[in-house]
Amino acid sequence: MVSSFRKDTSCASAFLGALILVINLHASYPFIRHSQPPPMMRTSQQTTTTTRYSTTTSSIQWCESNVEITDICQMYPDTIWRRLTSSVPRREFALQNISCMFYALPLLLRNSTVDNNNVLSDPPVSVPRSLVLLIGASSSGKSALLKVIQGQELPNSGTVQFSTTIPSSSNTSTTTIVAKPIMLDDRSPLSRQNEAVHRELRTVLRNVVAEYSTVEMDSTDWISFEDAILGEMLSCFGLSPEKKLSSLTPSEDYRFRLAKASLESTLHYVDSRMFCIDGKLLHLPGPILLLDEWLDKETSQVASKVVPALHNIVHNFGGIVLSATHKPELYEHTTPLSKIMLSSGKILNMDLPNYQ
Repeated sequence: MVSSFRKDTSCASAFLGALILVINLHASYPFIRHSQPPPMMRTSQQTTTTTRYSTTTSSIQWCESNVEITDICQMYPDTIWRRLTSSVPRREFALQNISCMFYALPLLLRNSTVDNNNVLSDPPVSVPRSLVLLIGASSSGKSALLKVIQGQELPNSGTVQFSTTIPSSSNTSTTTIVAKPIMLDDRSPLSRQNEAVHRELRTVLRNVVAEYSTVEMDSTDWISFEDAILGEMLSCFGLSPEKKLSSLTPSEDYRFRLAKASLESTLHYVDSRMFCIDGKLLHLPGPILLLDEWLDKETSQVASKVVPALHNIVHNFGGIVLSATHKPELYEHTTPLSKIMLSSGKILNMDLPNYQ
């Protein structure tokens, strides 16, 4: 009897010791009680979500934008008020019979008021695709030309026409969709300073599409296109997607504004004609951006980090960038550009890149 009682006591002690060990293990490793993975696994899933625009299967085809100006005249009558308030030389014509055809490839210019310069003689000169600088003294017509192209001012005579021809293929028909010219002439403070770059650009994209289009923005296909567009914007303008607007350097701030303006220009009108039948290719017109002394107050160091983005708009997106400036030296870059000098509302001469 005594021996049997001792055996039972030993078994009970062993069972109690094992039970205490199990309780200690549960206290030290609480995740054993749950079927869900540890937090580290959930973090990797969030990382995949924030970078999904880089792995999208949808793609964008950029189509070259065109601007044609025909016999533009812009007149400002010489009034007493202008005589008293204007600090620039007074003249009646801001633009005199200017005819230009700005093409992403090629760019053609013609000026009917100049006949003593071989460069401007008839037939029109074909200028290679490039960033275009409008240079000249104050009141030479640079800003007036940009305002007429944008539609901010209506010319007294002449026309401005925009076009973008989407190439025909087996999956889509030929159609014409135009970009909206966007003027950049100041750097007012950015709103939503605590927002990340990619989130703010997505908001801009959605606001533009919601205002001008009937696209179903919550559809899986369109979200895939959004990701593709944002991926190209971030790459073209060298922007970090997660960086907050408040943390942008001066050059990054300029490049963010260029990305924003490009979205506003190219997505001005989106409809079903811009999609291929398979739903995986979206045609977009190249952005049309008009810069009115936008970089003139910046240092050469900042400008040198912004100018490559301007060339990218032209060469990567098939866009048109016209920049009126008093400081053409800020735009010096290894990529050739075109310079058009205006004087008294006329095209005086051109300095064109020499491509062989």
